[in-house]
Amino acid sequence: MKIAFRVDSSEIIGTGHIYRCMTLAEEFRKKKINSVFICQKFKKNLIYFIKKKNFKVITVNNKFNQKDNKLLKNHFLPWSKEMQTRDFESAFQKIGNLNIKWILIDHYGLSEIWEKLASNKHKIAVIDDLKNRNHFCDLYVNYHHLPFNRENQKKLKKHNCKKLIGINHSIVDKIYRPEKKFAQNSNLRRKKSIFVFMGGVDRKNYTYKIFQILKKKIFLKFKITILVGLGNLKRKILLKKAQKVKNIKLVKKMINNSVMKKYYINSDLVISPAGVTMYEQLLCGANSLIIPQNFYQKKTCHNLSRDNYINYESNIKNINIKKINFIINNKKKNKQISIGNNKIVDTIKRSL
Repeated sequence: MKIAFRVDSSEIIGTGHIYRCMTLAEEFRKKKINSVFICQKFKKNLIYFIKKKNFKVITVNNKFNQKDNKLLKNHFLPWSKEMQTRDFESAFQKIGNLNIKWILIDHYGLSEIWEKLASNKHKIAVIDDLKNRNHFCDLYVNYHHLPFNRENQKKLKKHNCKKLIGINHSIVDKIYRPEKKFAQNSNLRRKKSIFVFMGGVDRKNYTYKIFQILKKKIFLKFKITILVGLGNLKRKILLKKAQKVKNIKLVKKMINNSVMKKYYINSDLVISPAGVTMYEQLLCGANSLIIPQNFYQKKTCHNLSRDNYINYESNIKNINIKKINFIINNKKKNKQISIGNNKIVDTIKRSL
């Protein structure tokens, strides 16, 4: 028996959808359940990374016309009925003979159109951030810290759809759970430190803008590590300019979760966007400055900040020396979260 994930990554979509699906796939693997990934071969995808983790990948060979490509430039927009139908047909030509009972969809482009087509033979789970389109699924997961009201409920079109709603259903690798002895065993505390990671793509070039602030003399007392995503548009410029700043180290390769956790816990400040990495930091109690990169992230961050989960700034233009120093020197005890991976995996496992 296999679980399938319909998920994409690209220079426009980013990498967060892949990482949270990988987290669930690893949990299924521990339960002796195999996972298959169904992915479109977009530019700067992470298919190689999924295969490196020993998961099977089935590529969807969609042919997009000029009209389709306009939609694809904004990955928050739902795909047209024709695009979703073609995507479904291409996928199912390749997985029809596989023993798949559940398909988990983590994709802004797909909606009830794709899900209804797939539901004839499969159970459907949806991981959603946006709450702005209809879904036809057996399990609906939305872990963002936003109210789920009657209007949201109306968008779930399948009777008896099970819902896992709220921040404590966050999909985060369990390695990020806090450990009391963790910081004591690390050598990262030898010097005050700042860690920056603005996502795998960072289309708005926030990494470069933050670098321009952190290279100032006032931050020479800090050991600064900047993780540059593989799809970062300013990658080459950053690597060249960082060579001239002694206390700034640019990491250009992907790092594993255990190393990432060390940076989160042992840094005086972590600067990141409001994607998957934000929830990792929330779990392990990092002192973070969150900078949302789109309208939907801003809504989530507003609520999280109001309820004392995060420090955040909605506008990159407001990030300056004074702001960074204030958060470092006035570290507050933010709320921490639990994780909901087991509830998602167990809900699906019980039906197999």
